[in-house]
Amino acid sequence: MLDVAGSTGVLGYHLAEHGYTVTVIDPRRKAVRRRYRKAAQKAGFISRLRYERRPLRADDAADLLVGLHPDEATEDIVRQAVRLRVGFVVVPCCVLPRDGVRRSFENWCDYLAGLVGPGYEVHREHLPMEGANLAIWARRPDRAPR
Repeated sequence: MLDVAGSTGVLGYHLAEHGYTVTVIDPRRKAVRRRYRKAAQKAGFISRLRYERRPLRADDAADLLVGLHPDEATEDIVRQAVRLRVGFVVVPCCVLPRDGVRRSFENWCDYLAGLVGPGYEVHREHLPMEGANLAIWARRPDRAPR
């Protein structure tokens, strides 16, 4: 699993705590906190958790891409997941499309959902939290034989 723009790494920490192998990436200098790394080491699941200070790259691959309020990376997460034909979950907070077109938040969510290809069924669900809480997600589509 790849947690894009994972900030302090708390989401990645909790996913690893539940048995997932997670790489948290965020290009911001002060984003990743040592306390989650140390807590994971102390709890014995540090081998399932990596932190990297960098942006999403074209060669990044995972079975699932997630972004909780990933700002500028929101569209990139969806596009990368579709390119790799894997599942994704994004909880957008800001309307920051790559094409620069001004959109309402509702139109932004429609745009993101429209980026998926055949085989995906896009879902929208409100999470039980304050603030921007609309999750847009899709499971990995069946892969066509190569």
